[in-house]
Amino acid sequence: IGSIDVHYSSGPMNRCFYFLSQGTGTDNYASTYLPGGMTGIGNDTAAKIVYRALRDYMTSSTTYAGAKTACLSAATSLGYASGSTEYTAVVNAFKAINR
Repeated sequence: IGSIDVHYSSGPMNRCFYFLSQGTGTDNYASTYLPGGMTGIGNDTAAKIVYRALRDYMTSSTTYAGAKTACLSAATSLGYASGSTEYTAVVNAFKAINR
């Protein structure tokens, strides 16, 4: 989807943010890539992480793999160490979109 217009290819990242903030369930918003589900970290914390990733780590050529790395770096820079609930939620949100 990297070569598709940004307006058409932004869906996976939008879904990733939803999973990060709200978690996954067993309804229409579930993910087959993360069948065990996950708990979200809330809108405010998710927004802080993604905003920091966009501001400090992403460029116009960032791929989905790069976005995952950027979000993990942002989480770490905000004080959410590897293994923390927030850091793990970032990992799981990207797993939920098969990244």
